[in-house]
Amino acid sequence: YNVCIPCIKLSILCLYARIFARATAWFTPTLYLTAVFILLLTIPQSFTHIFQCIPVESLWRDFGPGFKVYCINFQAAIVSIGVLHIVTDWFILALPVPVIFSLKLEPRAKWTICSLFFIGGFACVISVVRLCYAKQYESTNPSWDYVPIALISTIECSTGILAACMPTWRPL
Repeated sequence: YNVCIPCIKLSILCLYARIFARATAWFTPTLYLTAVFILLLTIPQSFTHIFQCIPVESLWRDFGPGFKVYCINFQAAIVSIGVLHIVTDWFILALPVPVIFSLKLEPRAKWTICSLFFIGGFACVISVVRLCYAKQYESTNPSWDYVPIALISTIECSTGILAACMPTWRPL
């Protein structure tokens, strides 16, 4: 998840850069800034998941009584990172809309193109559902209790990949 979602977002931004290369003066710098933000978000997100407890082995190994294990509030971490992902999801989804409506096309064609891009809105909704489950995450057994979040994360990645591929699919 920590690698998949940022890669999907970056691939969508690359698609936008290719399709709308010379659309407006503000569009390309906005794409680059968004890509940098996503990359900068990915680094601490990955470290948070890896080093949520010190020593790291304490996630799967019981050291016994008297051994000090330091863990962060993982629920707060996944909720805050989830909120940032939802914001970037909706931002990336809305980014091409002004450019599409500035094109010299008939209104029906503009709405068709927008609806194609808004298929990605389903992935955004799944992100919100994942955040709702993450807010409820309190665990004494992380391996078992994280299963619903892991399943929703898998669905989110799958729909994100589909949404990223849909605009390039010829029959649509």
